[in-house]
Amino acid sequence: MVVIRNLRFNEWIRPLKLSAQILTHTPQPQKTLLQLKLPISLLVMKLYHKETIYVAEQEDQIIGICIAQIQDNTLIIEGTAIHSDHRRKGISSQLKEAVEETAKKHGAIKAITKIEPTNKPAIKMALTQGYQATEKEKIYEKNLD
Repeated sequence: MVVIRNLRFNEWIRPLKLSAQILTHTPQPQKTLLQLKLPISLLVMKLYHKETIYVAEQEDQIIGICIAQIQDNTLIIEGTAIHSDHRRKGISSQLKEAVEETAKKHGAIKAITKIEPTNKPAIKMALTQGYQATEKEKIYEKNLD
């Protein structure tokens, strides 16, 4: 049975271990590392500032995490990660639903999430969860070589 709950302040190291586990099962570890692995100080700061951090737990093991915050009545889902052994079981949906319910209680009226254009499974899932693609934000990049 999977339990969805808030991450407690004294548990900050467990998501870092999950990130390491996820990285060992991903085809592009460098890109995933940049997306998922948070420095310890950043994660502690996020917990201190009471961002919404939910975890999915099974048999006392954290198998998924969703980090979000509320700004100006908008829920911003910063990232969701699920251990590879537990994907495609609805865990990400459960995490997002819990975060969305918490955000509604705190006055949020909409939710946004940023997804890499190449992450087709995440895009498909977001669309099935009621999210819509927008053109409000463009990302610009340049090579620094």
